[in-house]
Amino acid sequence: MGKIDIDDEMFYKGSLDVLLEAVAQDETEEHKQPATDTEDDFVKVEKYQRQTEKERQPSPNFAGKVKGLIPWSKIWKFRRSCFKYLIGGGIMAKFSFHCQCYKAGQLGGIDKHNRRLNKNYISNPDIDTERSGQNRIYIAPKQSLYKDCKEQIEKRVVASGGRITKASNWICEAVFSYPEELPLERLDEYNDLIIKYMNARFNNNVVSAVCHLDEGGSADGKGGLPHLHLDILMITENNRLSAKTLITRDFITSMHRIMPIILKKHGFNIDEYEETEEKKQGGLSAKEYKKKMEQEKEELNKKLEDMVKEYNELADRYNKLIDDKAELERKNREKAYEVMYQQERGR
Repeated sequence: MGKIDIDDEMFYKGSLDVLLEAVAQDETEEHKQPATDTEDDFVKVEKYQRQTEKERQPSPNFAGKVKGLIPWSKIWKFRRSCFKYLIGGGIMAKFSFHCQCYKAGQLGGIDKHNRRLNKNYISNPDIDTERSGQNRIYIAPKQSLYKDCKEQIEKRVVASGGRITKASNWICEAVFSYPEELPLERLDEYNDLIIKYMNARFNNNVVSAVCHLDEGGSADGKGGLPHLHLDILMITENNRLSAKTLITRDFITSMHRIMPIILKKHGFNIDEYEETEEKKQGGLSAKEYKKKMEQEKEELNKKLEDMVKEYNELADRYNKLIDDKAELERKNREKAYEVMYQQERGR
């Protein structure tokens, strides 16, 4: 039965003939015309339930889970920014990079960590050794990281009269995080672009390049954050060992400016560089960066939980309005037929 356009004033104070005519006309139209969807054909909406960390897929697949769930035309304009995030519309990935210099005595530990040469990693519980086979080695040391660097330093720096001290930084390790907004299928292409650029910029001094996929996330390897470790020998073009000459604030800033441009030209949806106080100060250490990433993840999850909670509250209110509307129409219909029945008995 369609909508009976009768307000309270017409029902209780208006002409009985008008009421009877409206009911009779409604019955006639119901038999003549098939039911059609109109703006008054409201349907209930489902609540949204976020997936657990184990169930959650990478962000590109996340859009397909949510798209179509929210009834755009059937609910208030609820937090467009929330919906835009949930369905993945217009999201730009952030280019993430930080670096740190190391001395000769630290190279052994770095090499063992990057190539997973230790039997266990008690100090880093985020590493899942069962998934270490998924890690990707693009450039591996021929002997070891320390021996390869020492050999190059002796041939190029010491042979040229350069001076090496215990305080000298031998390498700079740059870590590039792969944005979770990007498809995992393009991980190798992303890393390859970075390796080629860094080799060109540092005169082919990249001595090791390893991508980790076994840190954090779920047991199926889909929840972790892939990141590339690049070890660069700090030898200048005139065969001096000088990290101060090569790793400067201008270098860090230029990396944040240039790499997004290069990646965008190769089809990666990377956001443009925005300078912050943190970047002006030269970036974070690896430990500080990891802690910051965890904090940002917790904050983002809290925002999403709040958005989902707000949506579900609105969905409850909306569904209650539909129930109230149906109940009101039922009561009005019963009252209308009661009036008709009393009218018929009075004749």
